[in-house]
Amino acid sequence: MKHTILLVFVFVLLAGCSGYYPKKIGDPVPQLAREKMIDPDSGKPQKYWIPVFDKEETVSPLQAREEERRCMYRLYEGKNISELHHPNMTHKTLPKKKHQLWAYSISYVEQTTKSGGFFKPDEVIRKNYSTVFNIFTDLNGDVISCSWVRGTPDYLAERRAKESQGEARPAQ
Repeated sequence: MKHTILLVFVFVLLAGCSGYYPKKIGDPVPQLAREKMIDPDSGKPQKYWIPVFDKEETVSPLQAREEERRCMYRLYEGKNISELHHPNMTHKTLPKKKHQLWAYSISYVEQTTKSGGFFKPDEVIRKNYSTVFNIFTDLNGDVISCSWVRGTPDYLAERRAKESQGEARPAQ
């Protein structure tokens, strides 16, 4: 009788967990999707402008995620571009001369650890990343929208090269 109660308890416990647990594991983690940046002049989706920067501001990965979240949650909108202080900020006036597109870049090093196994030490992997921010403003400098693209320096250089060849140039 003791073993029967134990077996019933284990069966109920497993049956209770089996429906919920695998479903929870298989579901994707909900994330806030980034909206496409819309060109205020044309109303069409804007491709990223990735200019060549003289210098990049180096920050920690946590600071980079914080700035990405500020942009994603539209915390820059309504502020003036002069409130953003970045050493490598550059801009261009859009063709209809009603808006400006500003860009700046931050770089950071993300560090991950790869397990070396039982007898080997863990391997520390460091990778350089950059985030390029694109910010639309009116001619007075008031921020209209913000978007960003993140990648390794090689990836961003590849996108910049495609842009210079005309494959990914901004909508005009």
